[in-house]
Parts: sequence; C-alpha cells; structure tokens
Amino acid sequence: MMNFELLPNEILFDLFDYINGIDLLHIFYDLNTRLNFLLYQQFRGYHFNFFSSSKHQFDMVCQHHLLFIADRIMTLTLSNYDSTPKQINLFFSYIPSISQFTHLRSLNLWNIPSSRTFLKITENFHHLYNLTRLQLKFYFKFNDQMNFQLINNNIWNLPKFTHCHFEVNMNFIPPDTKRIAEALGDITQLPRDMQIAVTNKLDESFKPVPKPNRDDWLRNHEEKGQTMKSFERTTSKAVPHATYKTIYIQPVGSFNHPRAAPLDVIIEFARVFFSGCEVELLPTIDFSNNMKYRENYGIRQYRTDGFYNYLSQTRHKRDARRELLCVAVTMADIYPDESWNFVYGEAQAIDGVGVYSFARLDPLFPESSQTLLSSPLTDEHRIIMLRRCIKILLHELGHLFGLEHCIYYICLMNGANHEIEMDQQPLYLCPVCLRKLYSTLQFNVQDMYENFVNLCEKYGLEEERLWYRKRLDSIQDTNK
Repeated sequence: MMNFELLPNEILFDLFDYINGIDLLHIFYDLNTRLNFLLYQQFRGYHFNFFSSSKHQFDMVCQHHLLFIADRIMTLTLSNYDSTPKQINLFFSYIPSISQFTHLRSLNLWNIPSSRTFLKITENFHHLYNLTRLQLKFYFKFNDQMNFQLINNNIWNLPKFTHCHFEVNMNFIPPDTKRIAEALGDITQLPRDMQIAVTNKLDESFKPVPKPNRDDWLRNHEEKGQTMKSFERTTSKAVPHATYKTIYIQPVGSFNHPRAAPLDVIIEFARVFFSGCEVELLPTIDFSNNMKYRENYGIRQYRTDGFYNYLSQTRHKRDARRELLCVAVTMADIYPDESWNFVYGEAQAIDGVGVYSFARLDPLFPESSQTLLSSPLTDEHRIIMLRRCIKILLHELGHLFGLEHCIYYICLMNGANHEIEMDQQPLYLCPVCLRKLYSTLQFNVQDMYENFVNLCEKYGLEEERLWYRKRLDSIQDTNK
C-alpha cells in the first residue's frame, strides 16, 4: 500500500481540489508540518460552502484558519437561513474586509439581512479583481436612499466579472394580538392611568400595520419588532439621571426664511413628548470648512460625520453636567456616505448625538433654493411641514431613547422610506412604544396628552388634537 505522505505535492493539490474547504482543514490540518505548510502556504484553491455547516465547523474555520487563507479562497457561500442564523454578519466580524479575498472567483450570499450589511460588503468589491460570478439573495429591497448605480458600477467594473444574479425575498407578516401582548409585557405594576392608556379601546384608536407596498420601509428592511423585554436590555439609550436631563438642539445653517422649519414650535412639542427633560435650543451655527459636502443632481448635500465631529468637538462648550443628548438639525440635505443618495436623519446612540435634516419635508422639494425662497408658504404647506418636522425630530430622538422601529401598530416609531409613508405615520406612540418611553421618563400620561391637546389646538393640528382628546377622555372616563 502506498504511503499517503509519499505522494508529491501536485497529486495532493489535485485531491484537495475535490474537497470542501471545511472538510479539507478538518481532515488534514495538524497531521504534520508538511501538510500544514501546504494548506497555509501553497494550496490556492479553497472552496467553502457554509450553507449546511454546523456552528462548530463554521467557528473552527473562522477562528483558526480564515485569516491565514483568505487570499486563497476561490469560492465562498454564506447563508442566513434558520439553520445558519446571522452567519453572514458573523463571518465578516472575523475578517476586517472582503478586500482580502483577492483570488475569489465565485461569491454566494443568501438572505442578506439588511442594506447596511450589503453596503459594508460591496464597498470593497473593487478589490476582488478575480471575481467572475456573484449570487445575492436579499431580505430587503433597494430603495431610493441607496445609490444602486454606484454599487452596480463597482460590480460590473471588475475586469473578469461575467455573471450576476440578484433575488429579493421580503415578506412582512403583521403581528397578531398574542404577539403584541407579549411585546407589551406585564403591566400590572404600572399606574392605573398607564394601564388604561395601553389596553383600553385599542381598536378604536390604533390601526394595524398594513401590508407594505413596493417602496415602503417594511419591504426594504427586516424588522422583527422590539419587545418591552428587549428594550429593557438595551444599554445604548438615553436615561435622564441626576442633573443630566437636557436635550440640546443645535441648528446648523440658515433657518431665517419663510419656508424654514419653525424650530421654536417643534421644540414645544419635544418638551411635552419627552416630559421630565429640558429641551434647549442652541444658537445657530454656519457650516464649517470641515463639513464635507457634494453636489447630487444639483442639490448640495452635507455628510453626516461632519455634524458628529462638530458636536463632539464642541461638547466642552455646552454644560456637561446637564447634557443628556445633543442633536444637530439643518435645512440642508444630508447623506452618510457615497453609497447613499440621502438620509432623513442618523444618530449615534452610544455618543448621544444625532443629525436630522428637514430639507425633504418641504412639499416643494427638490425645487431650487431660489424657487423655495420666492414661494409663499401657504397654510396647507405650513401644516404639512410642521407635522413632518415634529414627527422626524420626535421619531429620531425616540431612537436615542432606545426605541427601535415599531411593527405593532401604525405608530410614530414606524420606519419610513419616503414622504408619503412619513405622512401616514401618526404623531403619537402605540401602546408598546408608549410603555417603553414611560419606563424611562415616568411621565404622567394624562398631563402629557392634555398638553398635546393644547399644543395641537394652538398650531392648527386638528387631526392630532381630536386623537389626543379622544384618548384622554377614554383614560379619564375609565378612571371614574
């Protein structure tokens, strides 16, 4: 019988070509120094299909071998199915960038969970100059916030690229009453009026989330829903304590024109919504030279990291003993990086900062600045803009307080991909989200609703006034 170790390297390499990389490393690695040398230094034809691999096998390859053989992997298949949950994100947590896979010829990613994951992977595709085939299956749909043309160019500019297949699989199923009750959690320890607010006559006041249309948020993003228990486990959220109760609002750029967002009015609503916190408007600043910008279809857009840098660098100028959060607001359009066309807002919860743009909330957007400045603000447009501006500030600040996107009812915390979807959002929280915010702020829900009734009446938001009045009456009548 021939001794296996006497086989020449060429024969061993031919044999290795027929074996999945997982089995290859499991069988031959650490048998002797020669095989280790061949596997790590000379063999250049690894094929990895993690589709049906066990978690143990996956971890074995990623933790012990991946960094040493990344530039010798020729085919790679990753999946996020029930049997291999979160595999794609886990894989790329073990290796800094896909750019290390310089000899990769075929890449298959099945059930990519989010646009963020997709963008993180594709931003370095230009390094994969040997890639010929790409198969991608998504759990989200592309939207107009993503610069798909740039992504597409990055892929098809690869010198050897020949085949590409995209497949989208997104099917949002609205939660049933049992799941909503589980999300709400045990309410027996809540004050009587809060118990009523989150349980009484819900069908009369809260609408279920409808089946999403093609361009809607839930057709583009996988949202599993944040329960009360998961909210309580969230560590990166704002919690007022001691003297740290102030939300600073930093205007950036001019708000001194008729169609600008009415910051003083918006802040009145924020003070009521985040009861127990102080909301303070800082003096307006201009855009600094350090804030990067671009021209996108004739619209000047500022990159969000410039705002973050400013807020961080000027923290010492604010009262550090009072600051809970600090967010920038602007009438300029914003974007996070070159792969995105725009964002309404963005936040860094761990640092307690965010930036939100009101630019696209004007019904006349994207008219030129000259047209906007010369167009009178009708009462109809004033109400539309006021609603949208209040919603986006309260929604985004809600994220900093730990509230994730809501899937349980039509709610202020629903995700929105466009202005039509934003207009469908109400100016109130559903029972699940209301309970989350209450757990942090401990407000008096009747006082909060009463103050909203008064503000909505003061500024002509009749639809919202009627809703808050109805809910307030429901609480008070049941309490009698």
